[in-house]
Amino acid sequence: KHAVVSEVDRIPGRLIMKPKTRVRVIAITVLGVLGTVFITALARRETPKAATITDLNSTEPLKRRLQQDADKVTLIALVSPVCPLCRHGFTDIQSVLKNVPDDRLRVHIVFLPMYPGDNKSRAQTRAEEFNDARVSYYWDGDKLTGKEWQKVLGIESIAWDVYLLYGPNSYHNGSGAKPAFWMHQL
Repeated sequence: KHAVVSEVDRIPGRLIMKPKTRVRVIAITVLGVLGTVFITALARRETPKAATITDLNSTEPLKRRLQQDADKVTLIALVSPVCPLCRHGFTDIQSVLKNVPDDRLRVHIVFLPMYPGDNKSRAQTRAEEFNDARVSYYWDGDKLTGKEWQKVLGIESIAWDVYLLYGPNSYHNGSGAKPAFWMHQL
């Protein structure tokens, strides 16, 4: 009998284990799989920090931030958090940022109360839809930015649902900085 067992042990491509060894191998494998699942679950559980909105009681906080980002390509969006067309524009901005992962791009989204139901709470909800370190969010309840860009762009009404693009080093401290490109979604 002893000779037969040793012959079976030598069959190429076949591994014969004792029952205790087989149980240990299975237990180690199961523990390894469970450990991997646990570590993966912990990694997925970490969510990015919620986007915060800066209240604009003046345009100075936005201007300071634009100066900090002076060497970047900057997109400024003046939008309503509720307006369906503005929401569409916000989705387009998200697509651009997902497709252009370059850190030399900055986006400043200013929410203005231009549409029925617009308020800071709705703006916060919109900001939480997309979290990207290159994006800064603002609530401008007094429409100060819209009034300022109205003058800069030379348009007849408050600037909103507009997208302004500035190249590196093209924005300055004054309020008269014209964008390299701008558009109104309508």
